Amino acid sequence: MDPTGRLLYAADHDSNEVVTFSVDPNTGTLLLKNTVRSRGPAIAMAVNRSKFAARPSRPQVTSVVAATNLLEVIKACEQQDIDLAVLGHVLNVNEKSRITSTVRSICKRGTPVLAL
Repeated sequence: MDPTGRLLYAADHDSNEVVTFSVDPNTGTLLLKNTVRSRGPAIAMAVNRSKFAARPSRPQVTSVVAATNLLEVIKACEQQDIDLAVLGHVLNVNEKSRITSTVRSICKRGTPVLAL
């Protein structure tokens, strides 16, 4: 769940997909926004693009940036405003630790990391 409670991110470790849902604040109903499949070990980072929109009154727009290695994570952190990083279950403990450290040091402060 993102900090605003408006978005829910889910990762499917069997298919290496990360799914984004919007959450209706009145009913809690989920609406599928998008699905991204990673090419390899799932590393997905959610980006809230509405922060950069010319009209902030528009509904929140979130996309998912997929990465397959540490260099792609670094590039995504440098080029995007990452709200959440999800690390797939196929990564070993050392890879998860390295990527978590990278996200916490290069992405914006306080970016949560979900390791499956």
